[in-house]
Amino acid sequence: MIITVRDVEEDDFKEFRAAVVSKGIKTGTALSQAMREWAGKPESKKRKGKSLFDLKPVDWGKGSEQYSSRFDEYLYGGKK
Repeated sequence: MIITVRDVEEDDFKEFRAAVVSKGIKTGTALSQAMREWAGKPESKKRKGKSLFDLKPVDWGKGSEQYSSRFDEYLYGGKK
């Protein structure tokens, strides 16, 4: 949905936008969250349960067991 809002204080929006950017989320997502909190509503069903803690491990297949160590070697210049 696209909306237009009048009478928003420019400084308030700039501070809000800076906070949104620093958290790495979309402005619309942050506005939806702020509106729900202000209205005293629970988290929407659409967003409910979407958390980093809900991620499941991925099996990258045989031979991938040492990828993490190999990446560390590549990034940090070999074993210490």
